[in-house]
Formats: sequence, structure tokens, C-alpha cells
Amino acid sequence: MNQVYEALAHPTRRRILALLRAGDLTAGELAERVGIPKPTLSGHFRVLREAGLIQGDRHGTSITYHLNASLLEEAMAALLELLGIHPQGEGRERHGATRRTARGRTADPGDAAPGPLGERARPDRDGGADGLGLAQGPG
Repeated sequence: MNQVYEALAHPTRRRILALLRAGDLTAGELAERVGIPKPTLSGHFRVLREAGLIQGDRHGTSITYHLNASLLEEAMAALLELLGIHPQGEGRERHGATRRTARGRTADPGDAAPGPLGERARPDRDGGADGLGLAQGPG
């Protein structure tokens, strides 16, 4: 499981996972959407494959990548359990109605829910709310 968390630690790898969540993509398509050259991305693909988060299928000269969503969900569930966070309001009675954020602020349970990779939605540099710096639009 440590390999999964190490793989998730890098923002480029989280962007790759977010893109693959929408559907399978080739290495070239991912390089174009992430804006990083294919040789640089190959190291990120290796880390994600070794962690079991993605799989690549070779078709001629291209590789199509797929997200292993079940392993990602398992890793997130284990992390939430470790932190004592109960999804969808379970266990709030024991933990109270509010909690402290990492910066010590009080957060209301009605705050924005975490995104697909555990990040809270917030406007980013392109004005979208994905928190990943990805443009909202066809893709």
C-alpha cells in the first residue's frame, strides 16, 4: 500500500489518474493533455504501474492506459479509516459535528465534499473547480 501512497504524492501522477478516470487514453493523448513530453511521463507511468494503479496495453506502437479504480478506492478507504474519517456521515456522532482542518480552522460538515482523489473542490488557475489545473471542456 505504501507504493500507492507514494504514487499519489506527485501532482502529475494525480492528474494522470484523474484523466484516466474519465476513460482509457494512449500515452500520446496523456502527454498532450498533461502538457509534459512522453519521455518525462514514462517515469510517472512506471511508478503508477508498479503501484498497480494503472495498466498499459500495447497496440502496435502505442500503449493505452487504464485506471485500476478498485485499488485506488481500496487505498483511499484505508487512508480514511486510518484517519478516523467516516464517509457519508458515518460516525459523526462520535466525532462531533465539526472538525479541525490541517490549518487549525473549524470546518463545517456541510463544506464541499472531497473530490475523486481526496481533494476539496476549489477554483484553480484555469477557473475550473477540479483543483487539478485542468481546463474544463471537451476532452
